[in-house]
Amino acid sequence: MSKIIILILSFLIANADSFNFTELRYSDALGRSMELNGEISFLKNGLSINYKESKKNLRLQDSKLTYKEDGQEIILDESQTQHIIQYLETIILLHSGDGKLLKSMFDVEIHADKTLLKPKGSLRHFVNSIELEKSEKKLKEIKLFLKNSDKITIKIADEIR
Repeated sequence: MSKIIILILSFLIANADSFNFTELRYSDALGRSMELNGEISFLKNGLSINYKESKKNLRLQDSKLTYKEDGQEIILDESQTQHIIQYLETIILLHSGDGKLLKSMFDVEIHADKTLLKPKGSLRHFVNSIELEKSEKKLKEIKLFLKNSDKITIKIADEIR
């Protein structure tokens, strides 16, 4: 796993950028959805996600996860931390567009502007599938279908310059 992270991070050095996004989360256990707006920044050694209205921040830097609400660091249990790190590392991998690495970690089905990824390895215990939608060769939407029947949709609005 550390070799994968190093490969991803070395690719990101040349491709650091930020995007506004809308995240739609559906919780099957609660039977309800929630919408969050934020900014995701791909950094030299990780990424940062800032949720605007809720004043929450997730940052994965050098394999260390920090989570803050209203500027206060929140301690997460080990299980939560590992799930979030897997989620963020998957986002980094999807952003990198490294086809060879994607094919080593996912079964890949391509249909026009949509790509379906079915995880191999340990991620399959957390994620059923991931659907990517592109427009003009740019990633516009990511849908994660989780094992607990929750669904996360990330709509990428625009690049921040």
